[in-house]
Amino acid sequence: MRLFLMILAGLVGVARADKPVLDDLRAKAEAAMKSGDFTAATALLEQGLKIDPDWKDGLWAIGLALYQSDRYEAAVPHLARLTRFDSGKGAGWALLGMCEFQLGRYSSAVDRKSVV
Repeated sequence: MRLFLMILAGLVGVARADKPVLDDLRAKAEAAMKSGDFTAATALLEQGLKIDPDWKDGLWAIGLALYQSDRYEAAVPHLARLTRFDSGKGAGWALLGMCEFQLGRYSSAVDRKSVV
């Protein structure tokens, strides 16, 4: 039990140590998106998701950046992952449905809309 608690404490410490890095990547990605450079924003967010694949802010932001650059197919897995973590958040579902609609997957898009 003690070993488990030590491991858990170490994992929490790692997550806290990564937070400034993720915050910095998110800020740089937001600046890139504001300037219309969605390619740079996507690259920055991908770096963050390599550090923490469950980074909710990063999943949302990369989904949005990919959607805004008309890369709907690439956005779908990120947004689908986000909705698995935050199933109650309507924005993730809505953007996922909009991607499905743009891809011509109308029945999937309608199913997504009914969740929101």
